[in-house]
Amino acid sequence: MSSYKKTKLYKEQQLAFDRIIQDVEKPNKTKPLVLFVCGAAGTGKSEIIKHLVSTVGEEHVILTAPTAKAARNISGKTIHRAMNFRLNAPIWKQNVQYVELETIVRQETDPEFGKMLKRWRLGRTTHADQVFLNSLSSKVGQTGWRDYVGHFLENYDQKKNMMMLAYTNCTIATLNQMTTTTLFPNEGELYNLTRDTYTLSKNKKVPTVQKEVMFRVGQNSRVMVYRNIDDNLVNGEIGLVKNIKSLEDNVVEMDLDLCSTKTVYKLQVFQSPTSNVGASQVWVTQFPIHSAYALTYHKAQGQTLDKVFLTAREKLPPALFYVGASRVRTREDLHILSPNAHVSIRADVAAIREYKRLRKSIGKTHLL
Repeated sequence: MSSYKKTKLYKEQQLAFDRIIQDVEKPNKTKPLVLFVCGAAGTGKSEIIKHLVSTVGEEHVILTAPTAKAARNISGKTIHRAMNFRLNAPIWKQNVQYVELETIVRQETDPEFGKMLKRWRLGRTTHADQVFLNSLSSKVGQTGWRDYVGHFLENYDQKKNMMMLAYTNCTIATLNQMTTTTLFPNEGELYNLTRDTYTLSKNKKVPTVQKEVMFRVGQNSRVMVYRNIDDNLVNGEIGLVKNIKSLEDNVVEMDLDLCSTKTVYKLQVFQSPTSNVGASQVWVTQFPIHSAYALTYHKAQGQTLDKVFLTAREKLPPALFYVGASRVRTREDLHILSPNAHVSIRADVAAIREYKRLRKSIGKTHLL
């Protein structure tokens, strides 16, 4: 058993873990194990990684993931950045072995929801699924974005990790702005977060400053950190704004109460590297956060949420609806804001073809 004590591995996880450790401890290897541990959302893939790092030691592990957000969840790098692999490199089919986790941990208290998600992952729905999804969206008005925000705020609890998910950054900006102005109807409660561009011209001692308002915050506004600041405050952390100090309605100092650890940090302004523009030197300063009542589906990947509110006004790209729905533990935690959401439940044809090939390589055929 590994030395990581926070959780105990279940049987499938332990088998994968033991297989890796056996290869790690094998002397004089000529061909080390290259193993792809696959599994649906919530099967505990990250837990295996945590056990491995704890057992082998950080100095002996390179942590990687396919996307930047997934890499952040395991404190690693993207695969392409770490390994310099080109896309579709033949190394994948030639060298990688496969194992699959099939026990759903995240939805273990609602196995029926777990079965739904297994279907949705493969782009399949039943009539009962469609009825269920439409019953959720029927609780929400459909006259505009404000109806979506209203439903979200009726269920909002700042102590819990909940958010709206949408596909485009434009929609995210609209939802975040509406949520903020609804929560803080009094203008005096809101303060500007600005992006300050400094320009130091030749033969000048003092730079000029151009301020651009990015968004506004109040006491207990929910925000997300978008860059790594230190080992404890990293890209993707969500927190509540506290102890705002301002000058002419612009934030100059603030604290951030992290939702994950309940730790309060004094948030520092980030300064970009100085660049030369003509005969001038230019740099930018701003707080490295953005509003986080609503996020894109991609940024929610890898997270476990207490409640999720999904928008699917436009037909979503393959797998995104599944990514959003699988963030929560039970059907009661899932809120659907758009009607006919089932049309967005679809899978990428090439991904399913590769998934079938991988399952066949370990003697499994049926996908469900």
